[in-house]
Amino acid sequence: MFSVVFGVISWYLQNREMKEIQQTGLFMEIWQQYNSTEYAMHRYKVYEMSWENVEDYERKYQNIPAEERTYMAADVTIGRTFEGLSLLLQKGLIDTEWLSQLYGNDIIKYWEKFQPLFEEYIALGYEHPWSLVEPLYRKMKNIRDQRHPGKMVDSS
Repeated sequence: MFSVVFGVISWYLQNREMKEIQQTGLFMEIWQQYNSTEYAMHRYKVYEMSWENVEDYERKYQNIPAEERTYMAADVTIGRTFEGLSLLLQKGLIDTEWLSQLYGNDIIKYWEKFQPLFEEYIALGYEHPWSLVEPLYRKMKNIRDQRHPGKMVDSS
């Protein structure tokens, strides 16, 4: 009987340790992405974008020659990054707390910048752009609001 209990405890501890090792590896990959020059450049390009409405957005960023779509590429890259993080969070593969510490302000700022545009696209009959980002935004905003009530997102 003792050997069975010992075996179960040993198996549990090994599996827990393996999960921690896998999560640490995933964290390091996400950290490298977050800390990359490429991410920073895309992030700042997205923050530079401005538009009045859908027509203005498409004129400035979509209806131009492909080689000039650097702002659009930055937008898509950041949006896909946040959708991927949202999926990892939904699957329980990453920790909400450390995700909020790394990407929280970026997610909030991105969503709040693009939300009026997304709403306009939906009103025009398009599918919800970046629909996986919205629940992620809500989680990150809730965490930020609990920690720092009334604090604005960093503009840098």
